[in-house]
Amino acid sequence: MSKWPPVFSKTLKKCMHTVAKDVGAAIEHEIGTSFALMFDCWSHGSVQYVGLYDVYEMMGTRRERLLSCLFWTAAKQLKMMKAVLRIYNKTTDMVTFIVGDNCNTNQKIATLLGVPLVGCASHRFNLVINPFHAEYEAELATINDLMIQLRHCNNAARLGELTDLQPVKRNATRWSSTYAMVDRYVRIRDAIRQVEAAEDYVPSGVSHKKMVTLLAELEKHDTVCTALQHERTTLADVRLLFAKVIAYYPIMADHLRASAKIVHSPTFESALVKIGNGDTLATTEARAVKSFEVANDAEGDGERGGPGAKGKKKLRCDSAHAILHDGKKRRVSTRTQTRYSALARLVPPTSNTVEQLFSTCKLSMTP
Repeated sequence: MSKWPPVFSKTLKKCMHTVAKDVGAAIEHEIGTSFALMFDCWSHGSVQYVGLYDVYEMMGTRRERLLSCLFWTAAKQLKMMKAVLRIYNKTTDMVTFIVGDNCNTNQKIATLLGVPLVGCASHRFNLVINPFHAEYEAELATINDLMIQLRHCNNAARLGELTDLQPVKRNATRWSSTYAMVDRYVRIRDAIRQVEAAEDYVPSGVSHKKMVTLLAELEKHDTVCTALQHERTTLADVRLLFAKVIAYYPIMADHLRASAKIVHSPTFESALVKIGNGDTLATTEARAVKSFEVANDAEGDGERGGPGAKGKKKLRCDSAHAILHDGKKRRVSTRTQTRYSALARLVPPTSNTVEQLFSTCKLSMTP
């Protein structure tokens, strides 16, 4: 923007209002009369922001458009949604499902709207990682203390002479920071041992071996986390990934199995998985996805591929990708008399789009 020619503030605001109006009209036309909502919350200081996206299908691909990002209290989220939809001449009766974290507030919103909630798969996976780390908590706390010491001026200067890699501290709210911290510790351990002031904080040989073992497990978890965040990942892929994770780590079954208590709409999700795999639906499942039914002569899900199938990057080759690749080869697609709209195959299994918005906001709003 620094290269733009000078402009009066009134002129700029007028142009911004005109653009906003034109974009709103385009979104109103695109989303039609049947769509979903995706939302999440973010706190900055004492203010809570709610990011609201609409989710719909167009030309065989999933579209996600930002409708609003407003500061609002949790008690007024439903009222806020209705107000935002009115801007686009839409009502909550047009909403077929919502996507968000599996918290009680979101489940209540889904119940009040009378629509299914597709719980964020990334949120569910993050919830089960912390119990897995419990037996390593003492060693992780030691490494975190070590990283804090290495960030002190004198220690950081000495470490900088030995390696270009900087220490990484753990973030209690994000398990991925644990993986980043342990990975960084293993990579720079030899350099750390040459920082005299931090020598007392370096883990013993036994603790170091436990961290190396943990790192191998965390790498597997990270590949699953990355696969969940990919825009081409479907609910059927999530079901396959979680089944394999449960087979490796039975302790995670309470949160990751299809019938887990945290799942608000298990029948609806099961139906979408079967549609994605081409399986025959049970009567209750068919009833749950009746809003997706289309006439046999209408354009249904077809063979146009998943979300963003055209010109998108492939999943990186890792353990999670191998699970999905092997699972898809074993899927047997059967055509049934009932046809469903393409959106049934394109339902986003996570609300990571909103998380990405908040990450951008945090970078912009944090000094």
